[in-house]
Amino acid sequence: IVRHDCSYALGMIGPAAVPGLIEALDHPSAEARGLACESLERVGPAAAAAIPRLVEMLAGGKETEAYPRAWAAAALGTIDHIGEQAVPALITALADKGPGVWFRSIQAIDAIGPNARDAAPALASSMHRQQWDDNRCLLLGVLVRVMNRDAGVLAELLTAMNADDEPERLWALEKLESGIESSLD
Repeated sequence: IVRHDCSYALGMIGPAAVPGLIEALDHPSAEARGLACESLERVGPAAAAAIPRLVEMLAGGKETEAYPRAWAAAALGTIDHIGEQAVPALITALADKGPGVWFRSIQAIDAIGPNARDAAPALASSMHRQQWDDNRCLLLGVLVRVMNRDAGVLAELLTAMNADDEPERLWALEKLESGIESSLD
């Protein structure tokens, strides 16, 4: 509880806390590293100096624990709202099997919005790996916002992707992936 309270307080201090929080990203405790990421997320864009280290954490460099990687993703979505440095790492993180990393990466891509449109093909291909309708709906919503697409068309595809008929599901997924790829050209 004390670490969480300190983390919250450091995030509320703002930009003055950033150098110490960046240093805390190398703490021996995974919990402390994750809390440092959470604090940097609270600071927001003023914590831009942390972006290279957060990208390194998310890409799996030295960070082997899922908790700090998940919160590194969350922080990147808040800090790098332009997405220039964050999006490639977030795309890679969509394949991360660590608890919470995929979900926080999706949220970060969503927070970046249309500036993260390079992530659209990875989001679409991630959809067929999801067993739960809730995750598919989450992905669809992010795709709508990232691609600035008509929600009705994407909702129709999602409905087809949930059909009992496997060929219909595969057709919908193929249409979704091809539509995203062609819109990126």
